[in-house]
Amino acid sequence: MARLLRFLRPHLGLALLSLLLSFLAVAAQVGLIGTSAYLISRAALRPSTILLLMVPIVGVQFFSIGRSSFRYLERLASHDVTFRLLRDLRVWFYARLEAMPPEVLARFHSADLLSRAVHDIDSLQDFYLRALAPPVVLLLTAVLVWLVVRPMAPQLAWVLAAALLLSSLPAAWQARLGLRLGGAVLRERGRLAATLADGVRGVSELAAYGAGEVYQELLATSQGRLLAAQLRLRRHAALSMALIGLLGNLAMLAALVLAIPLVRAGRLPGWDLAVVALVALAAFEAAVPLPQAFQALGQCLAAGRRIFELADSPAQVDERHARAFAQSSPIEVKGLTVRYPGAKAAAIEAVDLTLMPGRHVAVVGESGTGKTTLIGALTGFVPLSGGSVLLGGVPITEILRQDVWAQSAVISQDTWLFNVSLKENVRLGRPDATDADVRAALEAVRLGPLLASLPDGMDTVVGEQGMRLSGGERQRVAIARAMLKDAPVLLLDEPTEGLDAVTEEGVLQELLELAEGRTLLLVTHRLAGLETMDEILVMSRGRVVERGTHRELLTAQGAYAHLFRLQSDLLQEA
Repeated sequence: MARLLRFLRPHLGLALLSLLLSFLAVAAQVGLIGTSAYLISRAALRPSTILLLMVPIVGVQFFSIGRSSFRYLERLASHDVTFRLLRDLRVWFYARLEAMPPEVLARFHSADLLSRAVHDIDSLQDFYLRALAPPVVLLLTAVLVWLVVRPMAPQLAWVLAAALLLSSLPAAWQARLGLRLGGAVLRERGRLAATLADGVRGVSELAAYGAGEVYQELLATSQGRLLAAQLRLRRHAALSMALIGLLGNLAMLAALVLAIPLVRAGRLPGWDLAVVALVALAAFEAAVPLPQAFQALGQCLAAGRRIFELADSPAQVDERHARAFAQSSPIEVKGLTVRYPGAKAAAIEAVDLTLMPGRHVAVVGESGTGKTTLIGALTGFVPLSGGSVLLGGVPITEILRQDVWAQSAVISQDTWLFNVSLKENVRLGRPDATDADVRAALEAVRLGPLLASLPDGMDTVVGEQGMRLSGGERQRVAIARAMLKDAPVLLLDEPTEGLDAVTEEGVLQELLELAEGRTLLLVTHRLAGLETMDEILVMSRGRVVERGTHRELLTAQGAYAHLFRLQSDLLQEA
């Protein structure tokens, strides 16, 4: 709870204002009911002059307007501070995710991460809206009732104040239940989100293999568990609200039982009898939100645990101890070994590589030989099991990942395009790029005809994951993005995958022109165009089995020459 409260510090003034307005709304309600009771009772006794009723008449009008006004202003202030807090929480949580090592994120389903970032943080609005204010307002209301009733009946004032405070006991029972049952709701919601995400992504496969009914049963089971957990939570909340309503009526009955003898003895005016009874009942308006408040508290604490469980995972690099390195400095790979959790063999083992500024190196080999893993290790997305990666002599494990990413442009096999315009997808490479810069980058990768065919040109929305574009077009958009970034280091992982031979040759030529004066690491299984490379590494089963220039490797008649002959034969047959 203390950690959640820390997020209130920047908005403490607004939070206290919303708390004050909430109390004033309840106080106005108590004042309205008490003044109305006094006015009706006094008028029924036909006072000697109407002037005796003027003050309560004005009081009824004041409290009536005040109750609505204070409640409206309280809603404005409380929702304003809550939405600000949720914004801060979500940005903070995403920043923590971005800084986490990839092996930590790999333990969580993407849908579960989304559930924590969206649903769990959204549920914390109840912590700031419902869980914090009601107990404080109840305490202040008990003090108010004591101050109002004490001049009329001191003993009764203590009874009503105590009854108000006792009304928190059934609600407090909800805090523990909310923590246990609310945690179950959040877990089941996360599991349901993961099941739904898997089904949406694999809907084509499920339909093609006739597994739709099996998936529907799985989804229904997951939904049933969530509904059962929610139903248990609501039942306990309903019971607590019923108990508080019963306590309110008992408090009013107690007020009548204790006040009637005082009226008979002449120690309490008759018109104050209705005031005492109705004030006792009206005061319990402050207790009505308590079941929801304490249930929300338990559920919010469970959500907070899920959020902090992930956010407390160690960052890739502690910012306080991060080291800087010179841009455009050498990249040195020494004895690099990467072994994925649970794997019997290392993905790459004992790899040595030096990328001097301006040097062009290609890494080739069959699929599954560790080429993509090498790119991941150089960018910090894959944890090192052994060896080191040095940037300007500084280990990559001591450098902030955003500093590593700032000096490199990466084109991966799996290009991710966002559901925004084509222009905005390319502009990720350089957010301040002009429309002319974006258009030039798109035309450089042979996407001019595509621009002419799109209904809105560069402003056309490409769809989720770029579904409106072909695989080759998506790949070329990624290349345009890398071109626009204009980074000193280019890391290309199968950049021409999905392109026809003619387009591949043109795009590869554009990439090589872009790479002039820059460091280039090209991962590919196609050997076309590698004649200009300064060095070629041939990988097999995670190890470098050959290295040299194109001519040297062909002369050696080893693995590279074998791959080259195979691809040449395939091209001739085609």
